[in-house]
Amino acid sequence: MANKYGTDREEFDKFIEWIRDPLPSLVPNWDQLSPRRRECLHYIICRGYTHREIAQELNISVQTVKNHTYKTTQITGVRPKDLQDVFVREISRRADELIQPS
Repeated sequence: MANKYGTDREEFDKFIEWIRDPLPSLVPNWDQLSPRRRECLHYIICRGYTHREIAQELNISVQTVKNHTYKTTQITGVRPKDLQDVFVREISRRADELIQPS
């Protein structure tokens, strides 16, 4: 059943599921990243945290965050800040698709 935006519940649920964990579909070689590197990447991309903020949140040194970021760039071939731009564009695109009148 469509809502006031013309979107059915199934489409909306898929969007919400993607928003909860968008990174595996956006980040090249996601499965090759360690859990800690994935966590750092999440804070950079989804929350826009600085290295210092991530270090405080994860109780690790700023240098360790920088090391994770560097290694993540080597593994994925993309800088985390560039992935952040992709993330924002993808949210916008998916939201637009969701609310487009049928």
